[in-house]
Amino acid sequence: MPEYRPVLERARANFPPPELSVGDVVRRRDRKRRNQRIAAGVVGIVIALAVAAGGATLLRSSPQTATPPSPEPTATPHPALDPILEPSEQLSAANINSPAGQVVALDPGTNATRTLASCADPCVAIAGYALSPDGRWLAYEIWTCIGAAPCEDEAGLWVTNAQGEHRQLTHSCPQPDSCRDGTWVWAATGATLVADAQGELVAIDPFDGSRTPLAALDLIGAIVTSPDGASVAFADRGQIRTVPIDGGGQPTTVITLDGFVDSIDWAPDGTSLVADGMTHGVSTVTVVSLEDGGTTTVAGGDRVVGPAEPRWSPDGSRIAYIATPGTSAHYVLELWTVAPDGSDPLRLYRGECCTDGSAGPVWSPDGSRIAFNDGERWFVVPADGSGLAEPSTPQVAARFS
Repeated sequence: MPEYRPVLERARANFPPPELSVGDVVRRRDRKRRNQRIAAGVVGIVIALAVAAGGATLLRSSPQTATPPSPEPTATPHPALDPILEPSEQLSAANINSPAGQVVALDPGTNATRTLASCADPCVAIAGYALSPDGRWLAYEIWTCIGAAPCEDEAGLWVTNAQGEHRQLTHSCPQPDSCRDGTWVWAATGATLVADAQGELVAIDPFDGSRTPLAALDLIGAIVTSPDGASVAFADRGQIRTVPIDGGGQPTTVITLDGFVDSIDWAPDGTSLVADGMTHGVSTVTVVSLEDGGTTTVAGGDRVVGPAEPRWSPDGSRIAYIATPGTSAHYVLELWTVAPDGSDPLRLYRGECCTDGSAGPVWSPDGSRIAFNDGERWFVVPADGSGLAEPSTPQVAARFS
């Protein structure tokens, strides 16, 4: 993906349009995809380290045709599957932005790796990857083109397991001239994928590829599941809605914000959402109550590229987000935390930004530290502001204590 876009976005931000254009939406989506690729390693490792498991060697098999959509989830009992990772292993990746990309199981003690998924022709990049919460499935997204070039059928979301099976679940390009990146997440528990399937939000069972339709979509910005895995919150342009993940109910509109919503995170206690979005060239981070629909703006900025990527602390007492203030000639990366009511803002980091996007924040499980990426390097910083950010790696960032 061309890396001049952040600079162009900065220049464009100096002349905000009167309305949110489709171009703005696409640029924010592109930025989000780039950030997801940068963050995928550390997020995947964090999930992997939570899984106590044994595994078997995985080899990439020939692509399989995606199972046709089914209106009802399968009733067949799922077969037992071993976890993908062995107890000593972590999820990692190499060269995922190239045709040589691989997702691997890494043993940090010996540096030995096992290939879990690889980017083979016609793949040009692995756009993102994540391990299911139960540790039995690895999902990864394949790109077969960059830009407006025609894409092959293999473009889309795939899964693999400890038996070495590879199954395609979605197609990014159902028609050569109609392609778009995927937006998908694992449910917070078990092994259910929630994905944008070309204009329809669906829950997908990776065991057989069966789909449960959840909602029709216009232009999705984000998907997140509730902490108990029972519900999905999703942003369709400026509208945030929720729906049961089992397909047993209709979508409920939580709130309609004035602008495109790009990212959502669900509070640990399940009572609130935090979202970032943009309208008229202004980005904001907003907390939305699921009980009464009330909103609190906790951060705002006059640049298209920030503040963004808000994430709740594990105890729900703070929200971390990144910001990139400055001008098109010079801008910086900042990491902030703030209370959910907008009080007590605290800047934890300020430094040069960002040759290849940025990523984060990622909270440690105990909430004491935060990991983030400035486009080239990972850092870890105390969440209470008691120390400076220190250079790190995805592997170190994942082993928070």
